[in-house]
Amino acid sequence: MVDFGRQVQAKAPDRGLVSKPSPTAGVEEVIKRFVTSLTSRIKIVEERVENMRERIELVEHSSVERHKVSVKAVKEIRDHMRTLRGDVEETKSLIERVAKRLDAFASDEEVKVLKRYVELWQPMNYVTRSEVKSIVRNMLKGEEIEEEEK
Repeated sequence: MVDFGRQVQAKAPDRGLVSKPSPTAGVEEVIKRFVTSLTSRIKIVEERVENMRERIELVEHSSVERHKVSVKAVKEIRDHMRTLRGDVEETKSLIERVAKRLDAFASDEEVKVLKRYVELWQPMNYVTRSEVKSIVRNMLKGEEIEEEEK
């Protein structure tokens, strides 16, 4: 920072009790005021420039921070998207396996046909082999008892 506030004063020659005003005294005074005015203006401009630098630095810093936060958010979103894609693929695979298994089941029409056969045959009226053997034994024993009774 340049300091124009310092002023070098030239010593006026000592002329005794009465001195004559110098013809350049008015011009010097105007120049002093002009230089003082310029100095204060320069200080004001320098302060403004310094304030602008601080503001720019603050904006740059906040921009960098926002960029970091944005990059982090984008990374998290990408990771989440990868996870979702994996889940979607897994769900598709599961649905395909379920669909294949469903193809192995009987259709409504096939079930209706089987129901008709069951109703026609009435399997509850059938006898098992062991039941037949038991019935035959009982009948044979019953005949022996009847023969003995006769």
